[in-house]
Amino acid sequence: MRVVLNSSPLIFLAKLGLLDLLEKLFEEVYITEAVYHETVVEGAGHEEAVVIANADFLKRVSSLRP
Repeated sequence: MRVVLNSSPLIFLAKLGLLDLLEKLFEEVYITEAVYHETVVEGAGHEEAVVIANADFLKRVSSLRP
């Protein structure tokens, strides 16, 4: 199963140390470039930004197609 995440659940799972649950629950985990920018670039200096940036299972896409 595939899942697409927005910023809020990504940030909170990272803060709780549970980001790896996504990899265990879903075959593919997608975030948009905008979500990456919001969580990692704009979130620079926050511990969860580093966790998200290092989560190699997150697949970044430029946009979502219907």
